[in-house]
Amino acid sequence: MRTMSRLQPLILSTLIAAALSGCDAGTSGSIEGIATVQGSAERSAYEGKPARIEGVVTLLMADGAFVQSLQPDADPATAEGLFVMPAADQQPLMVGQHIQADGLVGESGDGAMLTTLTAARITVLGDAALPEPIVLSAPPANWEALEGMRVRLDAPMTVVGNDALSRFGEVDLAFGGRVFTPTEQALPGDAARAKLAENRARTVVLDDASSRQNPRAIAWWPSSMAAEDSLRAGSTLSGIEAVVDQRFGAYRLQAAAPIASAELAPRPEAPKVDGALRIAGMNLLNLFNGDGQGGGFPTTRGAQNAEAYQRQLQKHVAVITKLDPSVIAAQELENDGFDAESAIQELADALNDAQPGAAWRPVVSDARPGTD
Repeated sequence: MRTMSRLQPLILSTLIAAALSGCDAGTSGSIEGIATVQGSAERSAYEGKPARIEGVVTLLMADGAFVQSLQPDADPATAEGLFVMPAADQQPLMVGQHIQADGLVGESGDGAMLTTLTAARITVLGDAALPEPIVLSAPPANWEALEGMRVRLDAPMTVVGNDALSRFGEVDLAFGGRVFTPTEQALPGDAARAKLAENRARTVVLDDASSRQNPRAIAWWPSSMAAEDSLRAGSTLSGIEAVVDQRFGAYRLQAAAPIASAELAPRPEAPKVDGALRIAGMNLLNLFNGDGQGGGFPTTRGAQNAEAYQRQLQKHVAVITKLDPSVIAAQELENDGFDAESAIQELADALNDAQPGAAWRPVVSDARPGTD
């Protein structure tokens, strides 16, 4: 599970070595042009060397900006975009600025290889129109050839993962419909591995170009975060404009504008099955109740304060009440015994308060199962 800020300052693999070598950007022997710096390989051939590039700023990030050439070169295998990290004393950049930048070539990103011009000295030459985005109606054969460039996805993109939506403002999307666990569709072995490679080839992350965690609003998502607007798996997004990025071990799309439209997958009806006993498996997401007396926060794993704990508890009560089970098998519930101040007894009490006539009670074991 990722716990750092999504766009923390990038790890520069060559900057220190290059600086110690005495290279000064802009001197004779400097590499010229974005496509030359990028090359056709995943890593630049000019790491640690000075370079000068020219282009238009297309997207601002917390730690730099994407810059794209005004005119492409003749080689479609070399990307025309580059991530630029200005020197500390440089003025902030703005989208639409036509700039010249002198810096050192590096590879950055947490577990990725985002070709970057580091410690860049910026000269603003004026303003320029943004290049037209590359239109994609299917997964590209090589995302590397589009790194740092503007793209528009001209196909409905299916939501296949939304667990990081409210935390990081990002969602997993797929060309060509939903993806499934390979062994649901193929036998284990070569067939399943081939299916896994196919799934990876047609999926990509849409990110919000922001370093915020738990954002109140997501820049690319024009709707609210209300339950009726839930972006469930199977929903489709259309009209995505973004810049191709490479962080956290994979290519991703940093949104440059709100999406054009979304078709939300409906909440499915609860299945109807025979029998009178309803059993629910519940992950309670670290329901820790402090000292059981309103204090003892922040807890080891759960809420940061009593107010957050109460919000968490009431959300669980609402879900369980709607499910109307007779038995709950709970995970991620604080393992602090079964007395009146324990987390499990507080959950039972809260359920009884919310459901007149209910008689929820913990199933007490002789020994505490596990650790915390």
